[in-house]
Amino acid sequence: MFFTHLTAGRAKCQGFGYNATMNLMKILKAKNRRLALSATNPHPNQRILDLGCGEGELTLSLARGAREVVGIDDRPFLGELEGRIAPAKSVCFLQASLQGLPFEDETFDRIVSANAWHRFREREELLYEVLRVLKPAGEMILTDTCLEGLPFWRFWARMRGYQIVGFREEKRFFGRYFPSMRMTRFPWGGMMVVGKKK
Repeated sequence: MFFTHLTAGRAKCQGFGYNATMNLMKILKAKNRRLALSATNPHPNQRILDLGCGEGELTLSLARGAREVVGIDDRPFLGELEGRIAPAKSVCFLQASLQGLPFEDETFDRIVSANAWHRFREREELLYEVLRVLKPAGEMILTDTCLEGLPFWRFWARMRGYQIVGFREEKRFFGRYFPSMRMTRFPWGGMMVVGKKK
C-alpha cells in the first residue's frame, strides 16, 4: 500500500512510494537551484543573500562568482557546512528569524531563494524585510514549486501542512511589492519570480 495511514496531518509512507517521492523531490529541488543560480548570474562585486538556504548548496554555488554570500535560515542546518567552504571565499551562514533580517538597510545586490517560499508563513512581513535589505535596483530571484501545479504537489503540500496558493494569486501578491516583476511557471510544477526594486 502506498500510504498506510494519516497521523496528525502527515502521511506515514512505506516502501516504493516513499522512496520514489523523495527521489523526485531531490531532482526537482536540484532543478530549482540550477534555475536560481542561472538567473542570479553572480558577479565579483555583488553581495548576495540566500534566503531559506537549508544545507547551503545554492549558497556555495553562488559564492563561486560573488564577492560575498550570506546563507540564512530559521531552521537548524543539517550538514557540516564549515567543512564544505573554501577558506578564500567570503561565505557566511546564519541561523536567525527571517521575519526581522539581521542586516542594515540596502545591504544586498541580490536576494535569492530556492525551494523555500512554500514554507514561509508571514510572507508580507518577509517581503517588507527583503525590500528593506535590498539595494535600489536590486533583484529578488525566487524559485520554488507552485503548489497548485500538479496533483503530486498538492498532495505533498497537504501532508506537510503548507498553504496552497495558486499561480495567479502568487503573481498578484508579488506584483504588489515589485512593480517590475516577471513570473514564470514550468511544466513540472515549478515557478520562478524575478522582481526588481525601484
